[in-house]
Amino acid sequence: MNFIMIKWDIDNLRELDCLPSVLYLDDEDEDMVDKLSDAYGYCIKEYRILDKEDVLKCLADGILQNSFNKTFSGNYYTYLSDVQDESMDRFHYMLTENDKSEIFDLICQDFYLLDANWDEDDDEEYYDLMLGYGRINNGYEFDDGCKDEKERYDLRQNLLDDLRVKTPLVYDALNCSLTLPDGGIIENVLSKLQANKLYEDFLYDWIDVKYPL
Repeated sequence: MNFIMIKWDIDNLRELDCLPSVLYLDDEDEDMVDKLSDAYGYCIKEYRILDKEDVLKCLADGILQNSFNKTFSGNYYTYLSDVQDESMDRFHYMLTENDKSEIFDLICQDFYLLDANWDEDDDEEYYDLMLGYGRINNGYEFDDGCKDEKERYDLRQNLLDDLRVKTPLVYDALNCSLTLPDGGIIENVLSKLQANKLYEDFLYDWIDVKYPL
């Protein structure tokens, strides 16, 4: 299964306030492109086909970045009902069990993930992620005996903050592309949250070389 990504002509979007600047449809709705073109032909800038893997990778990266941003203990739960809502809101797509499994597999490939479980609580499934402090953004609760770890964490966070100022995020939402600080370009980046994940991965990779844990 693939997805159709429709990009609208921004200059003519006033009459289409109800539509996002980029609209995703699964390829079973391909006739919708013709219908939309007939109705708003002067407003469609272009459209192209995306692999479903791009959509699942976007969701997986979003889960990880949200976890890195929000945890203070290194442990964070993401309920699959929230993932499903995100998939429907952004891509109009109902996830299958295989999709959820593939998203989990993609999450498990992350360098800064220490452990991951796919569990259930009161009949609601969730991903339970344990994250290394070297990639957590908004603070970390260290025990009293972890002075050295806290110093390393603070150093890395200060470096990250400096790099964010010197080489800010450059994300083109309309073209779904991310320009990295070294000039490299990543295509098919489907959300700002995913862009932040890939951008910060790049910065942390640089920090890891200069100041390894």
